[in-house]
Amino acid sequence: MTWKDDLTAHHMRAYIGGLQLPKPTLDEFDHLMQLPNKGKDTAYDPFRALFRTIHDDTDSLVSIIRISLQRIREGTLDEDLMQKRVTFWRSLLHRLNFNLGELDQNLKGFSQFVFESGPEVTQVSEKLAQDTRQTLRTCMELIERSARSLLSEMQIVDSRRSIAEAESVSKLTELAFVFIPLSFVVSLFSMQIHELDDGVPLYQFTLVAIGFVVVAYAVRLSIRSSQLVEYKNKIFLQMRDESNLQYNEAIPTHEFVVWASWTISGQIIKILYAAVWVIGPLVLVLGAVATVLSPIVLL
Repeated sequence: MTWKDDLTAHHMRAYIGGLQLPKPTLDEFDHLMQLPNKGKDTAYDPFRALFRTIHDDTDSLVSIIRISLQRIREGTLDEDLMQKRVTFWRSLLHRLNFNLGELDQNLKGFSQFVFESGPEVTQVSEKLAQDTRQTLRTCMELIERSARSLLSEMQIVDSRRSIAEAESVSKLTELAFVFIPLSFVVSLFSMQIHELDDGVPLYQFTLVAIGFVVVAYAVRLSIRSSQLVEYKNKIFLQMRDESNLQYNEAIPTHEFVVWASWTISGQIIKILYAAVWVIGPLVLVLGAVATVLSPIVLL
């Protein structure tokens, strides 16, 4: 029976009971120093109890941090709670990551000092130190993932808020297509001109107001129509191709003016050319007829 089996048989019950009740680090260290350390391949290691205490305390700390991260993930499901506590959560994650990084560096320096200067250190202490550092690095990676997840949740909340604000602005725009024409009609009929000195009947004002509202809303519907949007995209694509611009590059004003001028000029020339080909023969025929008939008319 090795010393590990002896530890399992005699000290497991006391160890489990000790896990249920917190006790000072000094008592834990003293308890670990009194554990059996016998065997052919086992050497006396004064740092084993110290590294065991650090390892156990680190596991307890990491367990608490994992519980906190789990509660943060559960809290991100509630947008109102997230908006209230997101600043505290980000600060907490930053402090935890920074402090665990310092603890890892300090443990690394202490381990190097002990292992290089202490020939009595066994592989058990080295393994405890490596496991403790690995636990710290794993917890730091978990904190970084939680921070990235929290940032993604914040971006989603901001996107939803932006969409809600855009919908509110869209509703205000819908109202503007009604109230702006009405305001224009009211301003028009309230002008101090001779033709409106006697006032305007109510039915005329109502008909004119309804007409302006219908025209304005029809313009809005035509602007948002799929056919017009498709035609606009086609024109912009043609303009970028002729101006040697990238697909997502903005079109400068001078490029638009030059392209529009050349396009309009070309259309006018095509219309005139077509008109000449259509009307020219008719003019020639009428001229020939007039030349033949003019002597007869004079006689």
